[in-house]
Amino acid sequence: MKKSSYDKKHHTVYKTTNLTNGIYYIGVHSTNDLEDEYLGSGLVLIKVIKKHGKAQFSKEILRQFETREEAYSYEATLVTETLIKSRVCYNRAVGGQGGFLGQEAIEKMKKSKLGISPWNKGTIKLKPCKDCVKLIPDKPSRKQTRCESCHYKTKKDKGNPSWKHTYIIHGITYYSLTAASKDTKVPSTTLLRWCKDPRKIDFIIK
Repeated sequence: MKKSSYDKKHHTVYKTTNLTNGIYYIGVHSTNDLEDEYLGSGLVLIKVIKKHGKAQFSKEILRQFETREEAYSYEATLVTETLIKSRVCYNRAVGGQGGFLGQEAIEKMKKSKLGISPWNKGTIKLKPCKDCVKLIPDKPSRKQTRCESCHYKTKKDKGNPSWKHTYIIHGITYYSLTAASKDTKVPSTTLLRWCKDPRKIDFIIK
């Protein structure tokens, strides 16, 4: 029969730190090997480890206890509501509960999100470009006022050598291969090659 965590030899409270930004996670871990590679099981922690890689995290054992209950009690003194709200750690539940939010808290979260669409769902609001009739995404987090073609044209008019070329494709003028690629669904490298090919009369570079 497989032994449970309560039957393990060592019961520890550990701290796993993200070396890239200093944000950490505090948890309880029961083990027979203090040198195991366990970093934590918090949902947020697992996601950031997957993103950055295990090499970007370090773990230290804060204290050892004879029982798991004692470890949970100590964790509760460290992972408080104040700590969670400070956003300096990956913990999303107060300590002493084994990472479980509690059924009452879960029900409150469900009720608070009733009728709310997911952040990545729904219709994207559009607004007109500042210099032409094209519509662009209206995102509060992005201060975009021009479509891509007008943006590159503005850069070119300012004399920036990085935007010195104009591309005329099937009679339409583009100020970047990126914008042309989006409209024509043709890779920008292919468009550039066609524009440089004198046999392609519908593709011109100036």
